[in-house]
Amino acid sequence: MEGQLRVLHALTQFPFQPRRHIGWRLGFVLSHAVLTLTFLAGALWAEAAAADDPPDLPPPASESAYSLPSETDSDQLPPGAATSYLLGKTLLEKGDYREALPYLNQAYRLSPEVERVSRAYIAALLGVGAHRDALPIIDRLLVTQPEDQELRRVRVRVLMDSGRFEEALTELEVLAADGEHDADLMFMTAAVLAREGQTDRALELYRQALAEFPEHREQIYMMMASTLETQRQTEQLDALLQEALGELPYSRPIRLAYLQFLLRGQRLDKAAGVADAGDRLLTADLDSVRADPSFTSPPEGVGFSYAIELADMLVRIGRYGEAADILQRRFEAGTLELTGSIWLCRLLLGMGRGEEAQALLAEVQKRWPESGQVEYLWASALAAEAQLEAALEHAERAVVLEPLHGELRVTHIRLLLLVQGKAIAATPPTPEQQEIQSAFRDATKATATVVAPNDSHGHLVLGYAFQALRDLEQAAWHFRIAGENEELRRDAGVQLSLCQEKLGQSSRARKTLADLWREYPDDTNLANSYGYFLAEKGLELDLAEELIRLALAEDPDNGAYLDSMAWVYYQRQQFAEAFDLLVRAANALPEDPVILEHLGLTLSELGQTDEALVVLRRSLAAGGEAERLDAL
Repeated sequence: MEGQLRVLHALTQFPFQPRRHIGWRLGFVLSHAVLTLTFLAGALWAEAAAADDPPDLPPPASESAYSLPSETDSDQLPPGAATSYLLGKTLLEKGDYREALPYLNQAYRLSPEVERVSRAYIAALLGVGAHRDALPIIDRLLVTQPEDQELRRVRVRVLMDSGRFEEALTELEVLAADGEHDADLMFMTAAVLAREGQTDRALELYRQALAEFPEHREQIYMMMASTLETQRQTEQLDALLQEALGELPYSRPIRLAYLQFLLRGQRLDKAAGVADAGDRLLTADLDSVRADPSFTSPPEGVGFSYAIELADMLVRIGRYGEAADILQRRFEAGTLELTGSIWLCRLLLGMGRGEEAQALLAEVQKRWPESGQVEYLWASALAAEAQLEAALEHAERAVVLEPLHGELRVTHIRLLLLVQGKAIAATPPTPEQQEIQSAFRDATKATATVVAPNDSHGHLVLGYAFQALRDLEQAAWHFRIAGENEELRRDAGVQLSLCQEKLGQSSRARKTLADLWREYPDDTNLANSYGYFLAEKGLELDLAEELIRLALAEDPDNGAYLDSMAWVYYQRQQFAEAFDLLVRAANALPEDPVILEHLGLTLSELGQTDEALVVLRRSLAAGGEAERLDAL
């Protein structure tokens, strides 16, 4: 028997993804501060990470600015080197370092003395992280161009990336002696000192940088925090982050880093206070904020909340109840915006607290009556309680309120399939069923225009929808897209094979199933689907029996598996054995039209015509294919 029973499971899944639909992201375009914040967040949560990598290094050489030479160089390249160089340089300018590398390697081997070739080859090596290979080429260039300060800085970064900190420090001293002095050099020097264990000297240098380059205060504080975290100087780190917040109260990366630090130390109450203080600043008058001398970037205000970010941090470490409590307090105080309120509802649903979620949804709906997202969550909550018709009503209101929202439309289609599936599949339909089918077709087409290309679950539901509408070409197309997601590949692949079979593409259907079986040899549902396909075609019945027995060994009372094995016996004309299995299958799934049809055919072969007619009529009443059953 085919895998129809898996359709219901796929359609009834409402996965809890607490942050999927929240637009906030912790991306900060803050020069080097991006890297230091990323490291600090990792170090605060993972002990090993802090011990392995220097936290406060500037960007690695592969990310540093390294300009290629202009084409005014008078050196002439030999033909082979010229072609390789031009191809490699073109790829390099596109950022395709790995593709550029073999071409530039060839050009360098042919013309190592040509500066522009050497520089391009260095850039490609650094782009793929081959720092040690780049270093001798840099040194060779510096022999002829010892005054090239940019190249010397690149050398420092390569030495740092290679872990050769003493040499890097020597090179930095040479640059300083030559009169080079800027924030970048101070940061590199402090990073090397910290890595060498000279924490006090590194912090002193950072303090000097704070005074000399106040425009980089946020970045400097973050690098200092990383240094202290690496050395496990918890008290000093706490004091530093408090100082940083005092100096830069509107700095998002610093406040978020402090929240993570406090959570790591199990200081949730303190963290909640820091989050609330940040949110109070976000709601301050924007003109006052801009007038504040510590202002570094305008608060985004709408859609962002430190309390919500704190709840998200708690969710990420599995402390769901505490996250919900924080959001619940904000909601009751009237300070939680719509997006945060929706996330709180999702969180409660994901924790299995359905009644609380529904009570909260009623309050959220009063505050935001025009929100399709709220109606969508109502639908999800009711569907989880198997109240499908009520869920459908909310889903219909959701798509009216937000007709271009792909996920809402997918949920609407999914619920229509669950609630009106028989009417949608009816053939020939009654006038009432025809009206339902027409409305479903319109809804499905509208959903197909707005579902995101990467929404694999949405494409899976659309595949089922077009399958129900007998638009098998469209169904197959959506199942193929859904199958690109490894999580859905098996379900989508089985349904794709069914579409291919009904389209008369039996060889393709067989290949689809065979490929899936090779990829997932332990999947019993897949084994049954492949085995049934072979049995239905009368092909390789020994292989079909082997596959289905694998499934039955896992679940010996599964009605679908028993039906598949019965059909192997039927094809071998072992009708008595098929009958025994089909009786067991019908007892397990008494209203399954396919099992009833198979049982009727077997009874007919056994000469029990009257009984066969009764069972075939039961199959027709249960939703079996009318044209074929009427003919039988």
